Amino acid sequence: MGLLDTLIYLTKSSTLRKLSGEPKRLYKYSIVATFFNIVAGKHLQTGQFENIEIAKDIIRDPKNASENYSLPHFKKEVHYCLRLRHFHNPDSGETVDYLFSFFREKLEGLKKGKRFWKGSEFEKIISLDEFFKDTHARPIKEHHWIDFNIERGLIPTIPEFITYGDLINSWNLLLERWKKYQKLAEEHTGFISQLDFKKSEKGREIEYEIFTLQRTCYTACVTFVESYLFYLFYNFKSIKLFEEDNDISNLYKLNERNINDTNVIETIIIPKFITTEENNKKMKDLYNEFEHINNTRNSIIHTTAYEDKSKQKSFMELFFEINLDKVEKSMTNSIEIVLFIESLLPEEHKLLQWWDRFETPDFSLRRKISIVNPESNLSKLSSI
Repeated sequence: MGLLDTLIYLTKSSTLRKLSGEPKRLYKYSIVATFFNIVAGKHLQTGQFENIEIAKDIIRDPKNASENYSLPHFKKEVHYCLRLRHFHNPDSGETVDYLFSFFREKLEGLKKGKRFWKGSEFEKIISLDEFFKDTHARPIKEHHWIDFNIERGLIPTIPEFITYGDLINSWNLLLERWKKYQKLAEEHTGFISQLDFKKSEKGREIEYEIFTLQRTCYTACVTFVESYLFYLFYNFKSIKLFEEDNDISNLYKLNERNINDTNVIETIIIPKFITTEENNKKMKDLYNEFEHINNTRNSIIHTTAYEDKSKQKSFMELFFEINLDKVEKSMTNSIEIVLFIESLLPEEHKLLQWWDRFETPDFSLRRKISIVNPESNLSKLSSI
């Protein structure tokens, strides 16, 4: 039985009905201790294994539960932990009952394929501002989505960070294959040997991989910028920012799936956050370059035989012209435009609270860029 199924069994009403009196109370505390460790990101510690085994032992032998385990000790430890991590009403027995039911409900949601809940759902049990204070520079708001991960804890989802990871990883993969190709090519000196390499299955295999990864990189560039802009829009709309502006108000009324990057930049970013001609020019220069990248991306994700009649060219020519230099330039643009917009925003609207925790990308160095945060809770988590 996997972890999720085990936890579902342990929290089922039918399982709980096997117990009564003090064993039932002990059992609830052991399950809430398990839930606490999950929420706190401590599931991968040995103490969590012990919590689950205690719960199983109480179910197996409820008659001896009170002799084997101390209810006052359980209460003391659990309520201390709830206070420590800013749960609401941490000293109340009713809170333990509520958390048991809350845990069961979330596990059932996971079983059905749901894993994200809005911040407002977890605010029912915990002060999110206090809980995430040490790891997130800005408050987690009620409209933000949180991933309930039974192995890693509560993880606020950050759309642009997910797509940033795609961008960096696609670059790393491309660079690895490109360097492999260059190394193999250099081993073949002389005209005939070079021709043999280009015709070889190994050479062609890597060349095809590079072609695929270059297109993947272009797609990742645009997706990163769009995810940043759309998350800004989602936040602005959620708090009804600038709603008195008719153009913005009309934008808020649209289905979010119909919003594009141009809407956000031209209707909100430029008129509301750009106050100097210098910034206006920089924004337009960056965005003009981004639009060219986006046109290439569109030719990739909508690969067709259609013709650009104004130029009498196939749209596919756009992505056949991609090379590593162009990928580098496109990735640099995607980073620059996002960082520039971020620099225009007041502190309360900024998104990139995670940026300084990772290596600053410099694609011109042509080396692998790390996407791992050495200071994360998971990096520091001991086994004990």
